[in-house]
Amino acid sequence: MKKSYLARLVCLAVAGLVLCSALAAAAVSGSPYETLKSSLFDLAQAKNFTMSSDVRLYMDGEIIERNSQRTLQGDNASLSYYYDDTFSYNSEAYNLRTWNGFDGEEIWYDAQAPGYYSGGNAFFGMSLSSYSRFAELLVDLLVGDIKNNISMSRDGDVRNISGTLTASQVPELYNAALELALTQQTSGRTSISNDEIVSFDYADMTCVVKNTYLSGLDKTSDYTEYTVAEVRDPANMGYAFEYNGRHYDYTDSRYLRTETEPATPEDYKSAGSRVDMLPLTRARFTYIHGDAVVDDEGRLQSISGTVSADTTDIFGEDHELEFAFGLEVSDIGTTDPECPVAGVEQLLAQYRDDSARYSSVRFTLAADGSIDTSSVFDNMTNTEQEKYAAQEDYSDDAMDSPIGG
Repeated sequence: MKKSYLARLVCLAVAGLVLCSALAAAAVSGSPYETLKSSLFDLAQAKNFTMSSDVRLYMDGEIIERNSQRTLQGDNASLSYYYDDTFSYNSEAYNLRTWNGFDGEEIWYDAQAPGYYSGGNAFFGMSLSSYSRFAELLVDLLVGDIKNNISMSRDGDVRNISGTLTASQVPELYNAALELALTQQTSGRTSISNDEIVSFDYADMTCVVKNTYLSGLDKTSDYTEYTVAEVRDPANMGYAFEYNGRHYDYTDSRYLRTETEPATPEDYKSAGSRVDMLPLTRARFTYIHGDAVVDDEGRLQSISGTVSADTTDIFGEDHELEFAFGLEVSDIGTTDPECPVAGVEQLLAQYRDDSARYSSVRFTLAADGSIDTSSVFDNMTNTEQEKYAAQEDYSDDAMDSPIGG
């Protein structure tokens, strides 16, 4: 099962902390260290802002992860646009999100009332002073002598801060933290084959199913024999699996055996989107560079950076890992997002049950961008419910929430 985006990039958070602490260490005339540190923590606790982000992860020069997001968070609503042109809008009155429709191509809109938005949340969740104080002291501790690698210049009413660390200048503590994060996040069990039917006996109505997963240098396959029964009316009764055009349910099972063999790099590649990179055993920073812009009022306008590391996988092959990110912030305290689709609240009111506050509708848009009233259905009834159940995916893969794109 694919790990969530945030979990897979814990190692990159370490790199980001290194970069931010390096930038924050610009201890030159006018104390830019305190100025930038203050702007970072003000942003971390902001509840009203507009933010655009772009995150990229490269392995050996090939991009393996890219996400982007634009978020408008106001006092009464929030609106987020994602890398695939979808969006979600949340307010106290209603929520609206986009999703690929029943055919996998047409864009549908899912609206629910009432909404669950009750005011902006702190950007990094640092609403408690004890949290922010701990983080501030941690940054101070990490700064050390890297302040000597930072420069600052003024351009009109903003200050530009830039810093670079080469491999020899990176503290060993940072390398240890990166290696720990990377090796932990690329280890563990990765499924590469689920419920593969390897044999089917029509006389006994049994089948043998294989599930294969990778764990480090081992490739393990579990074999289970199932007793099955054919489902004559799958549309109404449901079924466990389809085989040769017929539908079946499991009625009994028994474990057969487990087989283990050496894993290969090709096995990990066959996992496709379930794993982004081979498990790693070593990682060291080779280059860290960052730039930040802070205005005269102490507000962070942008921060960007590139972090490179040399790594070694479990098969002894060396790789270059690179993480690049950019973040732009604006309209702090003045952001007021509006729903991109007009008439949603009125539509929900039409389908609201008098005996309950809750209502839910789904619809598509007409060519002029208005709600296509002929497409509207509520509460997933009859045929629409079956289509929705067949298409909607609540697996970990489907629920990964990109922070950038």
